[in-house]
Amino acid sequence: MNATPSPAASGGTPPLRLGTRRSALAMAQSGLVADLVREATGRPVELVEITTYGDTSREHLAQIGGTGVFVSALREALLSG
Repeated sequence: MNATPSPAASGGTPPLRLGTRRSALAMAQSGLVADLVREATGRPVELVEITTYGDTSREHLAQIGGTGVFVSALREALLSG
């Protein structure tokens, strides 16, 4: 089996990293965005799956902060690199 080096390893442009939740809907939507970004920029795009507290909690969404609980985890991951 032939291993293809990543663009970064071969001196090419490193991939853009697109953070996404792991749900089927989020992955499908992010995949579409990644395809459009690849077409527009010619750069590789890497989907980075992020599990949020909202994804793992059994509490009602309103009790844990509403939809912001999902966005905050993505924001924190982005800021931390």
